[in-house]
Amino acid sequence: MLSEVNYGRELCDGDRTIESWLKDVVGESAESIQWRGGKCKLTNELNPLDAGSEWCGGAVIVPKGHPKEPAAIEIYFEKPVAGKPGKAYAFRGENYDVDGLDYKRDWPSFEYGYRQKYEDGFQMPEVQDCD
Repeated sequence: MLSEVNYGRELCDGDRTIESWLKDVVGESAESIQWRGGKCKLTNELNPLDAGSEWCGGAVIVPKGHPKEPAAIEIYFEKPVAGKPGKAYAFRGENYDVDGLDYKRDWPSFEYGYRQKYEDGFQMPEVQDCD
């Protein structure tokens, strides 16, 4: 769920899945979305919070007309328990925004960068106070 990777902030739509959020973000601009699981790839060894783990789920998004500018998201998970995924604890993303390739540590930043680049006339809506 999107609320699990929002660093404790309650959302107006906290029961929304990562998959439904991503489909809304990329809309018709995506040529493809490919889901995967396994070891985290969007990592940064300089910051321990970005080190990732062996357990990630994520997606690679290829925007229409921009095959050399794929975007990616990952959800970091704790160690699996009793054959089920561990608790989700972080969102990481990477996308080309108007300034070039950028590493994202939260889903609103990913959404803003992606939509600003690939959605004509996109303006970020005012932030709602959902807490």
